[in-house]
Amino acid sequence: MDLRKQYEIHEKINPDGLYSKYLASEFISVEPEEIGKDCMHFCVPFEEPENSIKKIVYKIISFFEILFPEFKIKFLDNLEKLSKNKKFIKKINYFKKKFFNANACANLAIESGAKYVVVNSKLVKGENVIFVKNVIDAFLCMAISHREKINKTVVSITGSCGKTTTKELIATVISTEKIAVKTRRNFNTNIGVGHTILKIGKSVDVGVIEIGSSGGQSIIDLCRIAQPQLGLITNVGKAHLKGFGGVQGIVKIKRQLFDYISEHQGFFFANIDDPNIVKIVADYPSVWSYGQHPLAYIRGEAIESAPFLKVRWFVPEKFQDQAGGPILDIQTHLFGTYNLSNVLAAIAVGAYLGVSPDNIRKGIETYEPENHRSQILPKGDITFVMDAYNANPTSMHAAIDDFGKLEAPKKIAILGDMLELGDYSLKEHEDMVAKLAAMKLDAVLFVGKEFGRAGAHKVGRHFSSAAKLADSLSYDDLRHAYVLVKGSRGIGLEAILKKFDLPQEEADA
Repeated sequence: MDLRKQYEIHEKINPDGLYSKYLASEFISVEPEEIGKDCMHFCVPFEEPENSIKKIVYKIISFFEILFPEFKIKFLDNLEKLSKNKKFIKKINYFKKKFFNANACANLAIESGAKYVVVNSKLVKGENVIFVKNVIDAFLCMAISHREKINKTVVSITGSCGKTTTKELIATVISTEKIAVKTRRNFNTNIGVGHTILKIGKSVDVGVIEIGSSGGQSIIDLCRIAQPQLGLITNVGKAHLKGFGGVQGIVKIKRQLFDYISEHQGFFFANIDDPNIVKIVADYPSVWSYGQHPLAYIRGEAIESAPFLKVRWFVPEKFQDQAGGPILDIQTHLFGTYNLSNVLAAIAVGAYLGVSPDNIRKGIETYEPENHRSQILPKGDITFVMDAYNANPTSMHAAIDDFGKLEAPKKIAILGDMLELGDYSLKEHEDMVAKLAAMKLDAVLFVGKEFGRAGAHKVGRHFSSAAKLADSLSYDDLRHAYVLVKGSRGIGLEAILKKFDLPQEEADA
């Protein structure tokens, strides 16, 4: 069946925008209630290993897994129960994920009410089964076809830091007056973009889509899926330096969103406080600038940040009648003045789309961060400042600067390695250690080999893993303290949350 035929099926299933469940390969089992009825399911297995021997093993395992989906899981579960070796158990869990073939979920999906499943294995048979050579290509083709048939406003956001927070703020502001669909969490790859596009139905007014650029994917390719009319780059900083070859490489990648917008005569929102973005948008006529700079069209400043950010918006004359004057103060639930630009971006997009100043304020004031992004989590006499979903030099410097300004009887920083910095890693971690040495914090705890290489032990205590740090901490160690927790997600600083019985990150769906 060709891809256009598949799209016709998609329209018959749900003309008002198919919510396509992406069965990611990391799911070991899928409970029936997790499978939405009247949906088309795309079963995407892991990429085959490049090594020829591993490839043969993979094919054999996949064959048995598809024909006998419960065999492998039960076999490995029994092995896990019999073993008392933690390292071996860890390898078993890795094996479950690494060699999981999502085609094995196909029959379960149909049994649970799915209308169709899309697979790349001819071992899966049935009237409801659509076979394709490449499941992801089929999925993206459907998303692009859907996007071409809907006349909806799409705003896309990229940048080195703050993409997800900005996306959430924009969607919250728009939702005060319109129906908005947004990227779930930070699912900003081709799958995430396609998934969000397929959720935009007839009743939706605006799609708010986050676009990432790690893992070698091209922003311009993601733009061809999302086809945004509005675009925004939060900032250009030191993120994913390993893959992009320095800041100038990042500029080149991030500007692809602007290139797409300008090529299609769209509208752009520019952070005027970032010189790299100012250069990118120079001379383009369809731009609203935002920032603290006196020339910013949407201008604002931080008037409080202890601990929550309060923003003063200097309302343009065009909106002053609606706003009731030239100044509008907005109280957020966000930690840190580094979130000021994210708030101003949401104000800019909301105002451009016709959201009233009062509803812009209400939207921002009702937004509460989650998933360890600029979150303040109290636990008895301890106040955790959680910003541990990800970290790069730009975001970590900003978080530490704001934490240093915080008035508190006791301040402790827990910092994990900043990953994906490549040849820049040692220098960036050394700079961070030097910065902390000059600050007056009560204690600094470091996690990860990069901070170890950078001499973290000279400034504070160093731990090889987050688990070892968590094991060493007691409630009394942190009593009456504000505790900043910042690091790359791969370091696993959520172990601290488990230790102190704090809310965990929302599970993937």
